[in-house]
Amino acid sequence: MGPAVSVYMSVYNGERFLRESIESVLAQTFGDFELVVVDDGSTDATPEILRSFRDARLVVLSPGRIGLAAASNYALARCRAPLVARLDADDLMQPDRLERQLNFLSQHPELGGVASYFWWIDEDSAIRGAQDTPLLTREAVERQLAAGGRLGYAHSTLLLRREAVLAVGGYDPTFDFVEDVELCLRLYEAGYLILVQPERLVRFRVHDHSISATRQREQFYLLEAALGNFRRRRRGLEPWPVEQYRHRLTTRPLPRLLAESRLASSRLRRRHLQLKLRRRRALAALAMIAAALLDPRASVARIRRVLGRGKLRPGDRGLTIFPPAAGPATARGG
Repeated sequence: MGPAVSVYMSVYNGERFLRESIESVLAQTFGDFELVVVDDGSTDATPEILRSFRDARLVVLSPGRIGLAAASNYALARCRAPLVARLDADDLMQPDRLERQLNFLSQHPELGGVASYFWWIDEDSAIRGAQDTPLLTREAVERQLAAGGRLGYAHSTLLLRREAVLAVGGYDPTFDFVEDVELCLRLYEAGYLILVQPERLVRFRVHDHSISATRQREQFYLLEAALGNFRRRRRGLEPWPVEQYRHRLTTRPLPRLLAESRLASSRLRRRHLQLKLRRRRALAALAMIAAALLDPRASVARIRRVLGRGKLRPGDRGLTIFPPAAGPATARGG
C-alpha cells in the first residue's frame, strides 16, 4: 500500500536552497508521504546534497536535462499516492502544510485540488510579507477568468488529485516557465475546480536567480499564449501555436506597443516586490506607481491585494518556524 500523499519537486542547479526545502518536507507533522525529487541534469552540488539524505521517504530520480515541465511529469509518473503536493526547490513548507491541506481536501471532495495563501521570504528565509490569493470560491475563480486574468495559484502551494492531473495530460513542455498556470487552466476546463485554502502554509522565496526573475520576457509571451488559447477553446476555436502569439505581439505596431508596456509593468511590479522585501519602501512605491501607469488594470489589482490583505501579525517578521494553524479551514466549492 502506498503513501497518502506524494510530494514532488524538480531541481536544476538548486544547491543554495535545496537542503532547506527538503528539510521542510521531511519535518512535516503528517508523516505518511513520499518525496519524489527529479534532478534535472544539475551540474552543481545538487546531486551530492540529495545523496546526503538518509530518509526512506525520499526518492531521487536523475533522468538528465529534460526541462521543467518534463521533469514534473517524470516525477508524477513515479508518484504512488492519489494526492500530489508540489514544492519548488527554493520554497519552504510550513510544518503542518500537508496535515492542513489534507484535512481541507477531505472536507471538500468535490474539488480537484487546493492551493493556499503564502508568505514571501527573502534569500535568508526571513519573512518579509504575505499574499492572500482571493480565489476562495467558484464565483471568485470565474470572475478572475472573465476579467481576463490567470489563475494565480502559487505553484508550491498546490495539492492536486493525481488522477485529475493525469486525465488532462499532465504538464505541457511547450509552456515551460508557465507550465503550472497552463496546467491549472486545463484542469478548470475539464471540470476540476481548485480553490485557495485561507491559511498561509508555504514560504515562497523571492531572489534574483529565480525563473520569474531571469525568464520574464519568455514567461510573458507564454502566458499570453496560455490565456489566449484558453479563451479560444472556450469559444470553440482551435488553439494557436505559441509562436503565432509571439509573432502577433512583436511584429504589429499597436500590439507590440501594448505588449512592451505590459511587460515593463510586470518587471516594475516584481521590482516593487524586491524593494519591499529589502525595506526600501519609497523606491518600492515609485516602482508600483510607474507599473500602474504602464498597465493600470493589473497594477490596481496588485495594489488592492497589498492594501487589503497579507499583513504581518506582531512577531511574524523574520520567523522561520511557524506555529500550528488554528482551527479547521472552510471554503465553498459549488
